Amino acid sequence: MGPDDEVTSLLATFRQDLPLAQAETPPAAWYTDPRLHEVERERVFFKTWQPVGHVGQVDAPGRFFTVDLCGEPVVVVRDEAGALRAFSNVCRHRGSTVACGEGRATFLRCPYHGWVYGLDGKLCGGPPEFEGVLGFDRGRNGLPPVRVETFGPIVFVNLDPDAAPLRDSLGDLPERQPEASVSGRRFVERREYVVACNWKVYVDNFLEAYHVPHVHPALNAVLDYASYVTEARGPYVLQWSPTRAVKEGGAGAENYWAYAPQGSIARYWWVFPGFMLNVYENVVSGNYIRPVGHDRTLCVFDFFAARDEGVKESVKASHDIQLEDMSICEKVQAGLRSRTYRRGRYSVLRENGLHHFHLLLSRALRASNGS
Repeated sequence: MGPDDEVTSLLATFRQDLPLAQAETPPAAWYTDPRLHEVERERVFFKTWQPVGHVGQVDAPGRFFTVDLCGEPVVVVRDEAGALRAFSNVCRHRGSTVACGEGRATFLRCPYHGWVYGLDGKLCGGPPEFEGVLGFDRGRNGLPPVRVETFGPIVFVNLDPDAAPLRDSLGDLPERQPEASVSGRRFVERREYVVACNWKVYVDNFLEAYHVPHVHPALNAVLDYASYVTEARGPYVLQWSPTRAVKEGGAGAENYWAYAPQGSIARYWWVFPGFMLNVYENVVSGNYIRPVGHDRTLCVFDFFAARDEGVKESVKASHDIQLEDMSICEKVQAGLRSRTYRRGRYSVLRENGLHHFHLLLSRALRASNGS
C-alpha cells in the first residue's frame, strides 16, 4: 500500500454517514499523522478563503503586509489607484520572498538580485544585468495574483483561482451578522499565539461549550451556560449565549464585566476551516487559525472596539481565556498520542458543532480525493 492509499484509508475511518447520536469522532491519527497535515494544506487551506489581516493594514496606496499562509508567502497591498490586491510574495528569478513584514512602498523590490515589481504585480523594466538572455518575456514574469476580498474589517485571500467568492463561503452569516455590525470599529491590537496542538484540536475546543464550566471558571460566571445555544448550518457554526452579572469577588471579575456586560449577547462564529469571529457588545475579535505543522497551530487575534471604555480589560479577559484554552488543547494533543486512545463519542447536547466541523472536513478531504 502506497502513501496515497494509506491516507485514503485513514480518511475512510471516519463514518460521515452516521447521525450525531451514533457517531464516533475521527480517530486520533487524524490529529497526529504528519501525512494528513500535508493533505489538509493542499485540499483544505489552499482551496478556501483564509483570513490574513485587517483593512487598517492597507488603508492607503502603497500600504502592504505579508503573511505566510501554511508555507505559501503572500503579500497584500493597496495599489496606486486604491484597489486591494494580493500576490505570491516570491520573486520570479530565484524564489526569494520579495516584501517583508508590513509598511508602505511605491514598489516591491526583491532583496536578492534587485528585481522590482509594481504595486500591480508587474515586473518593472528589464531586470538588472539581464542583457543577452534570449526569449525572456517580462510580461510573464510578474508576481502571480492571489484572490483577495474583505468582510467587515477582515482581509481574506484564496490561493484557488477557481474558488467561489468569499460571500458564498460565508453562507447566510452576512445576513445574520451584517458587516455594519463589525465595521467602523477601530483596530485595537493584535495578539499571536503558537499552540502545541494540531489545528483541529483547537477548532474542536472552540466549537463546544461543554468544557467552559471546567476550563474557564471566570467566563462561566459571565455566560448563562444553561441558555447556551449552538447552531450548525452550512459552512459555519454559531454559538451564542446571554450574559449575566459576574459574582462579587470572582477572579478577574472586573475584566469579564467589560468583556461581556450583563444583559448582552455573546456570539461566537466559526467558518470552515479556521475563521472565528467573537462578537461582544463593545469588542469584536477576529481569530485566524492556521496550521504551522501537524502538531503546531498559529492563532492570530485582531481586536476591534466601538468605544474606548473597557477595551483593555476585554483584551486581558480574552488573553486569560486563550491561555486556559492553550493549556487544555496541549493536554489533549499529548493524550491523542497515547496507545490507549483511538476515538471518542459526541455529547448530543453540547457537541453538535464539533460533529458539523468533522463532517465538513471529511467531505472536503474526500471530495478533493475523488471519493
